[in-house]
Amino acid sequence: MASATDLSGDPEIMTRPGFKVLHVQDIDQGSTTPTFKLALKQVLDWSQAHPWHVPILVLVEVKDEPIPGLPTKLIGMDQALFSALEEEIRSVIPREQLFTPDDLRGACATLPEAIEKNGWPTLDQARGKIMLALDNEGRLRDLYLEGHPALRGRLMFASMDHPEHPAAAWFKINDPIRDFDRIQALARRGFLIRTRADAETRQARANDVAQRDRALASGAQFISTDYPESVRELSPYEVRLPGGAVARLNPVSAAGGTPTIDLESRPAR
Repeated sequence: MASATDLSGDPEIMTRPGFKVLHVQDIDQGSTTPTFKLALKQVLDWSQAHPWHVPILVLVEVKDEPIPGLPTKLIGMDQALFSALEEEIRSVIPREQLFTPDDLRGACATLPEAIEKNGWPTLDQARGKIMLALDNEGRLRDLYLEGHPALRGRLMFASMDHPEHPAAAWFKINDPIRDFDRIQALARRGFLIRTRADAETRQARANDVAQRDRALASGAQFISTDYPESVRELSPYEVRLPGGAVARLNPVSAAGGTPTIDLESRPAR
């Protein structure tokens, strides 16, 4: 794993102002990309080198709660810090490459109305775009919405509790076994969903593919995994689309199409 200084060229980068990338402070704070801006720059560089790509969804999980017994206390999020976070996004990713809630809403009053009336852009219209989604729910999600009805003016999508919410467009639903029917129902209505094929190494250690297979069949457009390749010391468990495709037609909302087509591949001339 590369160190922070290997990537940044700045040995004191973690002490400088700006948002950092970490898992748990004081315990698991090391990252191959130490800052949020550097991480976004890596995404942008890859995107611009591969402009045909299907839309990329970047999950942004904000952490501000102290953990008892750990010395580092995180700064509590507020409106000013959310504005600073979005300014970092703007400083890295050109506006024309971002796809935001405002882009989806258009002249409609709410995001669900826009989805029902106009739908999402076509795949060819959305190629090369980068979307961001706030991975938090509850207090931090509500703070992000405050003063921005239906996410007006915000750069990130956010997961709502129900599809009738004015800001509902993308849902974080982590359990595709328990919530399989819910994911399918939302996909049929045109909402975007992110689910998980595995968590906390459990499935890989047991070579248990049940959650993976339900995720792939659920209609969720984005599936997170820690195992795009197997770790042979654990098991053969891995998560891949059939035929090694990067993206395919949705098995729920695009049923009836050719499921073996890799939507990331350029058509033959």
